[in-house]
Amino acid sequence: MIRLLLVIILIIQGITFGYLSQNKEKLSYLLNPEKEATLKQLFQTFSRLNIICMLIGCFFIWINRKDTSLMYIALVLIMSSVFSLKLSKNIHSDK
Repeated sequence: MIRLLLVIILIIQGITFGYLSQNKEKLSYLLNPEKEATLKQLFQTFSRLNIICMLIGCFFIWINRKDTSLMYIALVLIMSSVFSLKLSKNIHSDK
C-alpha cells in the first residue's frame, strides 16, 4: 500500500514538473505581473527540487522499506508546503 502511494506521488510530481516547465512564464505573469522574474525563478527552483525528490522517491521504492517511504512522503509534504508559502508571499506582497 505504501509502495502504491509512492508511485502515485511520483506520477503527480512528474506531471507537476512537466506543467511547470512548460508554463512557468505564463503562470508567473498571471499571478503577479510586477514580480514575474521572481516567480519564474521560484518555479524553476521548485522544478529542480521536484526532480531531486523524484529521484529520491525512486530510490526509496527500490529500498522498499516502510520507514524510509514515510520519510519520503513527509519530505514531499514539507517541500510542497514551503513552496506554497513562498509563492503566496510573493504573490500577495505589495513591494
